Amino acid sequence: MNFHAAKSYILDRLERGLSQQLTYHSLFHTLDVFQTTSELCLLEKVPPYETILLKTAALFHDSGFLISNKSHEEWGCQIAEEILPDYQYNTQEIRLICNMIMATKIPQSPRNKLEQILCDADLDYLGRDDFTLLATLCSRNYRFMGC
Repeated sequence: MNFHAAKSYILDRLERGLSQQLTYHSLFHTLDVFQTTSELCLLEKVPPYETILLKTAALFHDSGFLISNKSHEEWGCQIAEEILPDYQYNTQEIRLICNMIMATKIPQSPRNKLEQILCDADLDYLGRDDFTLLATLCSRNYRFMGC
């Protein structure tokens, strides 16, 4: 897997392609979920290989918003299935990544530890001290830190 190249690709695509009208599902949100996923992997002592899969899922989890705000998880999986083979991810790895992405669909439905970690990272902001600040700024459509 060429994780670093896949990361660069999707972050660039999100930065250039996400609608400026999105007030929450922005590049900032993806980076926040990525950072939280990284921290949870350390705390949960997730092995390096699985950590790469989780981080990849975090980066692609809302990429479907590039296509539509409806069924964005399914669209995100389609993007992952199209793009990740170019970065040496195999079919099994992509299936695991898509399962993690689909687990974040509301109501969340994680079936294993990796899916649970991504679901927790995706909603982590709800329990943080900066929740009110982020929610207020993003709801007012400020371009604060990527909102």
